[in-house]
Amino acid sequence: MTLEAKQKLPALKNKYSKAHEKRRSKFGSSAKERISSAALIETVRYCEKHQDNPLAALALGTLLSGRTSTQLLSADQKIELTGTGVAKLHGTWNIARTPILTNPKMSVIPVEKPGYVLIPEDIAARILELKNQGVNSDDCKNDLKSFLLAIRPSTLERVTPDTLSRILNFQKHLFKLSNFDVSFIADEEKHVFSQNSYACFGAIKLFNKHADYMAQFVDMSPVRKFIETNVPADLRFGSPRVLTRDSVATFFNRIKEELKGATLNRYDYENIHHWYSVYVINILQLATLHRPYNNIFRTLSEFDFVSKTAEILDKHEVHTRILPLGERALSEIHEYVNYLEALQEQVRFDSPHVAAELKKSLDGKANLFREWNKEGLLEGFSSLPEVFQGDTNNGSNWCRHFMISKLIDRGVSREAVNMFSGHRMLSEHSHEPTKSATFDDLRFVAAELDAIIADCVPMSVKGMANYMRGVPL
Repeated sequence: MTLEAKQKLPALKNKYSKAHEKRRSKFGSSAKERISSAALIETVRYCEKHQDNPLAALALGTLLSGRTSTQLLSADQKIELTGTGVAKLHGTWNIARTPILTNPKMSVIPVEKPGYVLIPEDIAARILELKNQGVNSDDCKNDLKSFLLAIRPSTLERVTPDTLSRILNFQKHLFKLSNFDVSFIADEEKHVFSQNSYACFGAIKLFNKHADYMAQFVDMSPVRKFIETNVPADLRFGSPRVLTRDSVATFFNRIKEELKGATLNRYDYENIHHWYSVYVINILQLATLHRPYNNIFRTLSEFDFVSKTAEILDKHEVHTRILPLGERALSEIHEYVNYLEALQEQVRFDSPHVAAELKKSLDGKANLFREWNKEGLLEGFSSLPEVFQGDTNNGSNWCRHFMISKLIDRGVSREAVNMFSGHRMLSEHSHEPTKSATFDDLRFVAAELDAIIADCVPMSVKGMANYMRGVPL
């Protein structure tokens, strides 16, 4: 039988076929919202042929930016023409204000708020014309639908405003754009991928990947030249609450100085305990991306020294996660436990009630980190030093902002960072290559966190247990 004469076999039918078909239709990979490359090329050519029509520019703007026509025409959308053949399409996020630091010797990495992406200026100018005419966005979307209906691709696919806005998301992996990159370019709501508001990230790398995507449709020469000549090498977007590396070093140096001063009086147990606990807690927050939380790290039972993991609860009861611990974190915990054992020995006669409470902590029946005041050991530890003015007693998220930014700079998978930090993925689709990360990926994140800590805080505090037993530091 020749190929031409071969008849297509009918699909197998059973009583579940309709249910399966309905379920499959919900999957992003099989939905009819994706259009082929051939249909896209014909769409772009049609828009170029009708370039005098502002609706053609709106269709191209939607395709290039991943933003819907409603977004592009909204009053919140700022479009800045630069006169260089390139326009800035600004974001609409309400980025947190730049904080005031408690230590004037510390500083944050400057970011441009709320950030922007680059598109060809001729397309942006025509969209701006529509905006300035005060058109109704719903009416304009209907007009755009009618404009696109006139396109008759040879593939017989239907091109709509919504399908054009989704192309960026479907093709992101071809251009090494992450979910987080696409979310920023398309100006999705901040909570969809909240990691973008936790980290500050370089603009040039994002611009270049976005330009690679747009180049399949329009000429990118002006955009590439603009990136090369007009974009500062240190331009960053995202969180304004990310400390510089030197500021983190300054913060820990101050803690070490306070601890050194406290150890001048061997029997000032309360002050020694406070500053050593502050040091260990902050190191562990860097190593685990633990949020500020009451009863931080909870009990010693949450640490598994065989599997080298810890259970983290830093939001609410259903928001726990198991994380691998790097070697630095494990070393600091062992040192701290040894210190508590030595402290228990020293105070068992003068403060038997404190010794009893320390035993509970060492047995995993009470929190590991506990404040000590004139009344004895409290239930938890909340008096961490402020980094930003107005921090709560539980501290701030500065550790997370700093470490997530550093991980991104080091090229660590942002999906793995997202899982490690306990952020939920709200817009996963079945066409994603992966919906999560393996535990080996998380171990790699832990090792990278170790390396970052080693750079900022190279010297650990050692020998506190021996010091409590009378050995000089």
